[in-house]
Amino acid sequence: MKDLTTLLRDGDPMRLEPALSMESRDAMRRAIVTAAEAAAPQASRWRQSVALAAMTLLTVAGAAAAHRFAEDRGAADPPVPDASPAQAPRQVHFKTPGGTRIIWTIDPAFQLAGTGR
Repeated sequence: MKDLTTLLRDGDPMRLEPALSMESRDAMRRAIVTAAEAAAPQASRWRQSVALAAMTLLTVAGAAAAHRFAEDRGAADPPVPDASPAQAPRQVHFKTPGGTRIIWTIDPAFQLAGTGR
């Protein structure tokens, strides 16, 4: 039973031909590189300028819209109440699917002693 690699090698018409000389290979590489460089499209200068101007315009318009949206939103939001020491401590419970439980106690009146603040 022959695998695909063997079939391809056996069917290759160039397998019995002699290898190219180093000079022939180098000449072929130079010809390919020269043809590729000549065929490479050159981006015109005005297209780059138009693209840069469009990106700048979109950036400025987006920043202006975001600024205006933030101003509109800021006027409609109610003021956030400050946390007063009279609030009672709260607990936050977290349980993993494996059964591990974590409980945090959040005390708004907590102050670290000895910091001098």
